[in-house]
Amino acid sequence: MKIPLNSAVFLGTRLTVKNIISGSGFHLLSVEILKCEFAYAKAPEKKFKADEAAKQFNAEILRLLVRNCILNPIVLAWTGLKTYIRDNNTSFKLTDVNDSALQWIAPCDSKAATDIIKHT
Repeated sequence: MKIPLNSAVFLGTRLTVKNIISGSGFHLLSVEILKCEFAYAKAPEKKFKADEAAKQFNAEILRLLVRNCILNPIVLAWTGLKTYIRDNNTSFKLTDVNDSALQWIAPCDSKAATDIIKHT
């Protein structure tokens, strides 16, 4: 299917692009998928300035997966707090949410923090 240069595809409207692709029965051939995977595999490794600075101190930066609370203790604790508030909140007033948060935080001690970190 030949698309004219002045069509909406080149203007960037998402809905028109979607309609043209779905209307023409377009699909990516498996050969093209393999080419994309090969190009990705041969791409140079990303270099970060923070990694270069860490090398000077013989340190390594651990990069956590995005949105994976299992590997991030801060997100894991935050999820626990939100769950506690959701389960114990009945009035949905800000003062009650604050009180629930304080009730959840009060028994947290160094052992609880250690348990969260060990979980990761």
